[in-house]
Amino acid sequence: MNYHKKGLKRLLDAVIEGSVGLEIITVFSARLYGSRSRKNQKLLDGIRQVVEQASC
Repeated sequence: MNYHKKGLKRLLDAVIEGSVGLEIITVFSARLYGSRSRKNQKLLDGIRQVVEQASC
């Protein structure tokens, strides 16, 4: 098991740069952590906050 989650880090960097939409994050994190897990919800909330701050 890869505990460094390099794919997740690259995906987050791509979202911050604006080259990837939030739909991909939702699907990727749901598969990684499980769609109903608290980790998944925490990750999505954090991403939403970053995107909202970047767009303001």
